[in-house]
Amino acid sequence: MSNKKLKAFEAKAEQAARDSVLVPCEISYLLYQADVLNTGCQQNDGMENEYHQLAQWIYEDLVAGESLQNAVMKNLADLFDEEVASAKGHQLLAVLKSDAATELKSSRQQRIDALHLKLFPECYDHLYDSIEDARTRRRGQDPMSLEYQAAWQQKRRERGISEAMMSPETEAYAAKIYACSNWMQVIK
Repeated sequence: MSNKKLKAFEAKAEQAARDSVLVPCEISYLLYQADVLNTGCQQNDGMENEYHQLAQWIYEDLVAGESLQNAVMKNLADLFDEEVASAKGHQLLAVLKSDAATELKSSRQQRIDALHLKLFPECYDHLYDSIEDARTRRRGQDPMSLEYQAAWQQKRRERGISEAMMSPETEAYAAKIYACSNWMQVIK
């Protein structure tokens, strides 16, 4: 995949996450909990989530513009066959449209905000400013030590995002990391 196509896909993925499309970790979690396909992964602690790959494929189709129903039916048929898709597809679809799915989507921003705080704590330094620090910031200067500033700027360079303190790229990065996270990370 070319860089241009990859960037376009990533932009669509970020937009999909903002538009309340379920992200892979959320799809995987919901399907794991419901276990409509009777994989037994929920009953066996050491067993991996067999819905993970299906969740990724459904998400990619959603980002590409497919409806949720088409994405579920198509990927279920590809993974198994048309018979399984017609027998279980509507149950999977119901799980992904359930109240639990709505709750996951509504709590997504809180989880992204918590991840943003963990990844970019420097964005919240101003909340702990003394009066003098606040004055310094109003003059356009960062009151933090040069070593501290260099450390967070290096961290951002490594991640390929803007070094500006209040860059919206940090929030987009946190949303992207959340969308790529494992479903076990999402529920904790």
